[in-house]
Amino acid sequence: MPPRPQPKIHQIQLKTHKLTVALSGVTPNTTISQLKKEALEALKSDISEDLIMSISPSLSSPLTLKSHNDFELCRQDLERGRPTGTYTVLDPGRQIREHGLGAWETLYIQFFNPETRAPLPVTVTLPAIDDDEEQSTEAPSRDASIVDDKGKGKRRAEFSDDELQ
Repeated sequence: MPPRPQPKIHQIQLKTHKLTVALSGVTPNTTISQLKKEALEALKSDISEDLIMSISPSLSSPLTLKSHNDFELCRQDLERGRPTGTYTVLDPGRQIREHGLGAWETLYIQFFNPETRAPLPVTVTLPAIDDDEEQSTEAPSRDASIVDDKGKGKRRAEFSDDELQ
């Protein structure tokens, strides 16, 4: 089989805590630095101000995002297709194709502590697969008068012995 062609457009998701930033229409020659600039615009929006306050390392030193150097973009490390809980920081000078990112890649945001400039741990809360509400839908009961015990398939005409004589 010939090798798969590289995707022409990428859909990149950037995740942090409970926020997901979707970047669509990203070309393979886009650098990680350009992705960081787009992520910074999204993180500085009015909607995400509460998030920034909630992820600050302490109330005395709130997390401030002034430039794209205040955070890194990371890729989740996988072992046999399963996440290991560790993340690899992507080089900002390299392009998406050089990192081998897929067309529907999920990247993670790692912030820096404003006082020490040490990287904070990557924290992501994934939504629950099941709804929080328990649905009480019961399976429909089978009505004996409607259900025919004969198997499905070709239907045959039913004859009685009285009709044959």
